[in-house]
Amino acid sequence: SIHDPRRVPIHADHHLPRGRDDDWPHEISANIHRPGLSAWTVHTYHSHLSGFYRWAVAEGAISYDPTAELPIPPTGPSRPKPLEAHEVRYILDHSPEPWLTAAVLAVGAGLRASEIAELDRADVTESYVHVREGKGGKARLIETCATLWAHVRSLPPGPLVRHPHGHGPVSGHYLSCRQQTHWRALGLPH
Repeated sequence: SIHDPRRVPIHADHHLPRGRDDDWPHEISANIHRPGLSAWTVHTYHSHLSGFYRWAVAEGAISYDPTAELPIPPTGPSRPKPLEAHEVRYILDHSPEPWLTAAVLAVGAGLRASEIAELDRADVTESYVHVREGKGGKARLIETCATLWAHVRSLPPGPLVRHPHGHGPVSGHYLSCRQQTHWRALGLPH
């Protein structure tokens, strides 16, 4: 969420005919409606570019917001794609660290990558998982399931998910960006 609002305008600057600061609405629309992008991605890209152009106009960097004339793309249907039970078991049986602990936290407490990365051993007790800053900056307590507690209780103090090469804790960005490579390596390409 933090990196995309920066990345999308940079991508647009490289791929629009005259760069992102001097383009027409139809060129921006064609850029964000590229083949292969989901409705959610198109909607998100439009949102990031609109935010960028509103900021640029307010700062006086440009005088015209070309996205103001574009309709907001629909998000399309949202359909969860949960893992099958045998896939979860396979992940838990075959993942090395940090992926094993990340998977236990994701499955056992429903945590997002950023929440997993921020979690400290002191945040997990036999009764609850204390998410200090979840989505929207909100803290919450989640009931600890037996599998999660069995995995976490003997871990050392400090960050629960650490970089595999001893470089300290991982970031949510690391988990989000590297997870697909890990799942593919396990034979779970989808």
